[in-house]
Amino acid sequence: MTNIAIKEKIGNFVNYFLESFLFFIIITVVAQIFDYNTESPNITEKIIFIILGVIVKLSVVFGLIFYFKKIIGNSKPHNTSVFLNIITVLVTLLAMVVVLYGLSFMQPNVQETGSNAKLLQSTFKTISHDKLALLYYIVSLCIFSPIIEEIVCRGILLKKGYFVGQIGSMILSSIIFSMIHSPNSIYIFLNYFLTGLGLMIIRVKTDNVKYSILGHVIWNSCIMIYILYSTFGLKM
Repeated sequence: MTNIAIKEKIGNFVNYFLESFLFFIIITVVAQIFDYNTESPNITEKIIFIILGVIVKLSVVFGLIFYFKKIIGNSKPHNTSVFLNIITVLVTLLAMVVVLYGLSFMQPNVQETGSNAKLLQSTFKTISHDKLALLYYIVSLCIFSPIIEEIVCRGILLKKGYFVGQIGSMILSSIIFSMIHSPNSIYIFLNYFLTGLGLMIIRVKTDNVKYSILGHVIWNSCIMIYILYSTFGLKM
């Protein structure tokens, strides 16, 4: 490998991780767009914050879609049927459940403090008295987060990482996906990494980021239902 090729490779890595860091900041900031005082009785204030939050999230979504379309150019038509793509989504999600369930046996204390499930349960308990806040939080996690994370990780970063080949790009973007969720242990890191890899398989097999978004929405929604039930039971 020549010096020029090595420098180009290093430059690609630097640009990739700088861009990944930028997206990390964007996702983190967007995730925090909901900061009103849930103790406040002022319903008008809460509605204004929600409207502003939705506007910001939608702006980020459309901005990312525009950027994604810009870097991929004219995409080729998708020849596979919608039915087969949906089957691919469902089968892959089922495989993810089996793999992650098997992974849970490697971690004696799956529900460790600081895990995403514990954090969500704590958040839900904190805002449980505010149904408007709870609804907005659920919609954000089940709709906005999957769309933004898929466009970034299975869309933009997949394309940007092709300088290390498709497999390398799949692995790199899955690592970034895991890091975005701030894992506090190897187990949590592996959990998100394998989830990201599963969603990446959907993306590559269907050749359409829309189906990885669908898979992510289903995945997050199922987790949300489980956490809501384990937190509140049938009292909601």
